[in-house]
Amino acid sequence: MTHRPATTTETAAALVTVADGQPVATTERIAEAIGQQHASVIKLIRKHLVGLIAAGGPIRFAVRVGRRGGAPVEYAELTQPHATMLMLLQRSTPQIAAAKVRLVAEFFGAAPPASPPPPVPALPADYSAALRALADAYDTSQRITLALAAAETRISDQAPAVAAQARLAGSDGSMSLTDAAKSLHIGPRAFAERLAALEWIYRRDLGDSRTGPWRARQTQINAGRMSHRVAVYVGRDGGDRATDQAMVTPAGMAKLAELLTKGATA
Repeated sequence: MTHRPATTTETAAALVTVADGQPVATTERIAEAIGQQHASVIKLIRKHLVGLIAAGGPIRFAVRVGRRGGAPVEYAELTQPHATMLMLLQRSTPQIAAAKVRLVAEFFGAAPPASPPPPVPALPADYSAALRALADAYDTSQRITLALAAAETRISDQAPAVAAQARLAGSDGSMSLTDAAKSLHIGPRAFAERLAALEWIYRRDLGDSRTGPWRARQTQINAGRMSHRVAVYVGRDGGDRATDQAMVTPAGMAKLAELLTKGATA
């Protein structure tokens, strides 16, 4: 993937670049702008990956060679919804507020035009023409201001959903089938049946019309989409009982969000 600086930010310190015709901001540049360690930014993205994908679609992760022959460095390319949502997840500081405004402005300026730019107009021929040109310029400025405000509002409206998804996540970001279903706004039974149809989970036949708990298929565990954890509950006799509970990992949630959005069956 090749990059070039966004047309509105000609300096080397530009936050937004254009990759394959789409404006993006790398996590490395964002970390520099907000004064945080790059590893901390990547960790925050992993923690809220499901919400970020819901806000702006899949996130592209890549690896580059470390500086001066160091270890490879993982980074991510964020679209405007991803980057703005990431800013909302940060604590409020003057530096972060300035970076947020700068990101929105650069993303707006880097967006590809819907049609070829119009030719440069000639200088106004008289006073009336100059007044009309001034009015047109003011109208353009107002439309830009309204567009920026609308983008901020859309991202802010999505913040509660991201916070709710973060509360549902486990310490490693994995979710139980019930919590994953809630996060994807699907009934738990329908969600389990869909995962079974996709051959992500299965149940053992215990005989006498009884079945065991849902189990993750080994193929999905190997793919990093499913895992298991030991869950402890109180049995009928009052004693502690343990069961192996199927869990959906962050990678699995990202894949399911993609499959369910596209209506895929595989």
